[in-house]
Amino acid sequence: MDKGVDMASETTSIRTHERRGSGIGRRGISGAGRPCRENLGRAGHTLAELIVVTMVLGIIMSMVITPTGNAIRHARVNRAARVVTMDLKMAFSLAARQHRPVRVTYRADQRAYTFVDARRGTVLHRRELGAGSDFKITAMTVSESTFEITPSGFASTALTVVLSGGDFSRTITMMRGGMVRITPL
Repeated sequence: MDKGVDMASETTSIRTHERRGSGIGRRGISGAGRPCRENLGRAGHTLAELIVVTMVLGIIMSMVITPTGNAIRHARVNRAARVVTMDLKMAFSLAARQHRPVRVTYRADQRAYTFVDARRGTVLHRRELGAGSDFKITAMTVSESTFEITPSGFASTALTVVLSGGDFSRTITMMRGGMVRITPL
């Protein structure tokens, strides 16, 4: 009696596999590897499906890339503002340490500045902020293009530097007494 039940379940199992297209059936394994009858009419995706998928991916990418570009530009301007602030503080330190005045020269058109020993004329420090640097600052405006810092810690004039990258800018202010800061947003 058990053998009859097993035979019936085997027959059902073979018929199920035959319907599914597994290749195992009355013909044995020789039918294996043939495609299912259900899939014979559909070989790939239609052109309309590919166009829709491409458009959706394009919209998603444009939503991701634009904010990312703005964030990178803002980060570069903020980093450049911190570097300019630290460099100005370094100029005061250089003047005090060497007991000689330091001349600071800004070239806004080149987006660069230079610290020079005012007596000897030797370049102490130079910084590029333009397209050839990591900062890629698009515009730089300064209130004074040249000024000196004395060894006693006073500058000949106050200074305002505005750094821009696209539509974002930061302002650095320097007082004559040596206080340098980035103006808050």
